[in-house]
Amino acid sequence: MPHGHCYFWKPGVLWTNVLGDGVIALSYFIIPFLLIRFLQKRKEIKFRNIFIAFAAFILACGTTHLIDIISVWHPVYRFEGLVKVITAAISIATVGGLFYYFPIILKIPTPEAWTDAKEQVLRSDHRFKTLMENAPTGVAITSYEGMFLEVNEAMCRLFNYDKVAFSKLNFIDVTHPSDVTKSLNVQMELDEDTERGFVQFEKRYLRKDGSSFWALVGVTRMQEERCNLVNITDITARKLSEQQLESTVEARTKALAASNKDLENFIYVITHDLRVPLHNLGGLSSVLKEALSGKENSQDALNALQMIGENAHKMDALVTDLLQFSRTTGQQNIVKKTVNVNALMQEVFDELKQNYRHKKIDFHLQDIPEAYGDPAALRQVCHNLISNALKYASKEPQIRIEVIGWVEDGHSVYKVKDNGSASTNGTAINFSSFFSAYTTQMSSRGQA
Repeated sequence: MPHGHCYFWKPGVLWTNVLGDGVIALSYFIIPFLLIRFLQKRKEIKFRNIFIAFAAFILACGTTHLIDIISVWHPVYRFEGLVKVITAAISIATVGGLFYYFPIILKIPTPEAWTDAKEQVLRSDHRFKTLMENAPTGVAITSYEGMFLEVNEAMCRLFNYDKVAFSKLNFIDVTHPSDVTKSLNVQMELDEDTERGFVQFEKRYLRKDGSSFWALVGVTRMQEERCNLVNITDITARKLSEQQLESTVEARTKALAASNKDLENFIYVITHDLRVPLHNLGGLSSVLKEALSGKENSQDALNALQMIGENAHKMDALVTDLLQFSRTTGQQNIVKKTVNVNALMQEVFDELKQNYRHKKIDFHLQDIPEAYGDPAALRQVCHNLISNALKYASKEPQIRIEVIGWVEDGHSVYKVKDNGSASTNGTAINFSSFFSAYTTQMSSRGQA
């Protein structure tokens, strides 16, 4: 039977329930409409699903009140039961969603907290703008596409653009044509490598008047804001100094090469010209010896002439060695490497001893240290040392040569001693000592 029978069709009871259900149903229909409209207007609202669940639940509740009005005159109880089952299902889903979002909703800041956070953001924004405006270098905020969104006064002074003009420019517009590719490659690196938050490089920019300048550029990628923080420092003065220094070094290198060449030529000329008077001196001493030979009281003069001749011969050998060394070092490139001097000395001796087969030679070679230097130059020095030792000791009945070496102050030092000597006023002179000192200098240079 219709629900009105329960009211005994009394108008006071019947219409009170009908009007109450009608107002409730109307309110329940309006509330979901306003919720949906609210979500449409506020796209940033989170938890949209819970809003939609509440709207469906309220709409279903309004429908049950509408069916209560209909059932007063028409008994649609089966349909009413179905609607209530649907409403119950929606209510359960809404409650479940509310339980799910409840811990998250509790974390939503209170109005006071929102106010404090807003004040902190404002203070932070103020500090950032203050730092940006007062920065001594150019600072700009650009979009991912390279458009200038914001610049400071130093940036305007650096490029001679005002802020309004900058807002219409792209970074390519102010980049030197030769450095556009470099800038695009950096932009591509930041786009591809999302974890790379900073990059620094050097490039050239163009001012408003067309003049260029060098800059050290630092780009910081700000992912959340989807923009870049760009810092630009003018390094033109430093670049000019580097270029001037490179030019100076290049000029000095050329001048040094020319000086070395002149020195080589000088050594060649000097050594070449010294040999003529030395030969003449040796020849004149021989002539005088023949003239004084057999005369009385001439022994002292003969001894002096003998000494003069021998020294002239030795001096000629020294000049020859110096000339040979200048040719060797002047024509070959210096290639430094670790050299086994012990093996080198033995190898040179084995080559030179063939010229003294008729002599008994006592060659004593210690276990000497290695050297770091040019193998060809060191071989020439070893050749000169052993050759002169054999030459000047060959006048003795037995040739004795000793090669020793040691490490001193981080340098390898070598010395060759022989038993060859000549007497002048009772003074014994070992001519190998000059080459020993010379070798020490060469080894020290190679080690350094």
